[in-house]
Amino acid sequence: MVLSMFSGPPVYVDLVVNAAKLMEQNSDGIEIGRNKVGIIHLVNTFVNDRTYELRGEKIVIPGMAKVLSTLLNNNIKQSTGVNVLSEISSRQQLKNVSRMPPFPGAEEDDDLQVEKIISTAGAPETDDIQIIAYPDTNSLLVKGTVSQVDFIEKLVATLDIPKRHIELSLWIIDIDKTDLEQLGADWSGTIKIGSSLSASFNNSGSISTLDGTQFIATIQALAQKRRAAVVARPVVLTQENIPAIFDNNRTFYTKLVGERTAELDEVTYGNDD
Repeated sequence: MVLSMFSGPPVYVDLVVNAAKLMEQNSDGIEIGRNKVGIIHLVNTFVNDRTYELRGEKIVIPGMAKVLSTLLNNNIKQSTGVNVLSEISSRQQLKNVSRMPPFPGAEEDDDLQVEKIISTAGAPETDDIQIIAYPDTNSLLVKGTVSQVDFIEKLVATLDIPKRHIELSLWIIDIDKTDLEQLGADWSGTIKIGSSLSASFNNSGSISTLDGTQFIATIQALAQKRRAAVVARPVVLTQENIPAIFDNNRTFYTKLVGERTAELDEVTYGNDD
């Protein structure tokens, strides 16, 4: 690690710092001829897919490598073959129509011209980009031209942004329906029309299920009387826009008997959010 110290007017200090950052960015990667291999480290997202399973159903959150591969593959599919096919169909429609004699030097056959169209249909610039996920360091290995690697680096920097952490807490309570109804609900509210007119209604001190402190105290009191029970209190830490799953279930198997057949079938019950 090389440490440099310098002093001067703030404008010149910023100029030197920006120039050093630019030189450091340009020196990243390994150049092989006209190609370049870049290593992009991800900080705020995952390079590989993440798979969750809920009640036999798989939920897949695509990683950065799959997102980029899908984007590049779509670009390749959309940019190949369309113009060539339209050109071929138009030439086949005009093939039997009488034409003027060809000009000197333009006596090529239609089939040869069609082959030239196919051969000269330029492949997209993203055709030779290779992106490989390296999960050990949560990094992407990108191989392509210098401009292609720089494009992927800028795209990843735009997508790999910090996300807020969110803690989800859930109480799963087994309570009698009558006691639940006696807990009450808060039907009070306010309405505001414009900047000068407002009104409120039902502002009484009733117990609300949205009032966490009173609600928990009531549940604990019912639990002491064995009229309620806290089944589970799961806590999950997740990120913004990342699904979190609470799954508290039990499964038992029952025998299904027919006239000449019998089989076991599973029955799952519980809570999932």
